[in-house]
Amino acid sequence: MTDGPQQVQVIVIEGKEGGGIDPVGDGTQCAENHGEKRVGIDRTRARGYKFSRAEQIFGKCRIISKTMASSLTCAGVVWSLVSLLSAVACCVGFFMPYWLLGSQMDKPVSFGTFRRCSYPVRDEARQATVMLEQCGRYASFQGIPSMEWRICTVITGTGCGLLLLVALTALMGCCVSELISRTVGRVAGGVQFVGGLLIGSGCALYPLGWDSEEVKQTCDNRSDQFELGSCEIGWAYYCTGAGAATAMLICTWLACFAGKKQKQYPY
Repeated sequence: MTDGPQQVQVIVIEGKEGGGIDPVGDGTQCAENHGEKRVGIDRTRARGYKFSRAEQIFGKCRIISKTMASSLTCAGVVWSLVSLLSAVACCVGFFMPYWLLGSQMDKPVSFGTFRRCSYPVRDEARQATVMLEQCGRYASFQGIPSMEWRICTVITGTGCGLLLLVALTALMGCCVSELISRTVGRVAGGVQFVGGLLIGSGCALYPLGWDSEEVKQTCDNRSDQFELGSCEIGWAYYCTGAGAATAMLICTWLACFAGKKQKQYPY
């Protein structure tokens, strides 16, 4: 475990043929050729380190300090963390079946987009319908109560996948140099905006399915499109919506400043 980004100092030497890197990496050749004071260096970390041609040619006995840790700015680190939080919030909210809360046969019932908790089953031994208090997904895609909820499932799931992909890429950018440039960061921000927009659209479509028979049975037969009846909105719906809003507004803005500017070398 390290305390922070590790820095490596490598001596670049301009020789008779136009320049190169000290093959040993301890400054001996530099001191002999140019009368410079020998500089201590970590040979293990320096071995095999590559430089651009411009860095090899320009500067006599220069000491170049390279940070081999992150391709993100300070704003980029914040962006990666906020991206992860928003992606997790959306994914958890999407998976959990607590978007709509109600009751049926005096048992609590809750719905997601493709999952449900507590559902009626036929008890052959008692010759009666009872509520099975378990959570599970619908047996098939067509088993989802309404077309609106099926569309909501597809677009919300797609949006969550996009946000999760960008969040993981952003986290890799904290540890891998030259992974995320300014351009890549802005493209990632655009992907996050699209992902948040898809999830937000799914949240907007969800109330259109409240007129299905299953929902009406749970909401005292008083629910309709954008009418809750006796039901109420669950925490998972708010969690998903908040994650989408964060991705669209905050993450998209931070992504514009996430990547470091690429250095321009004269030739």
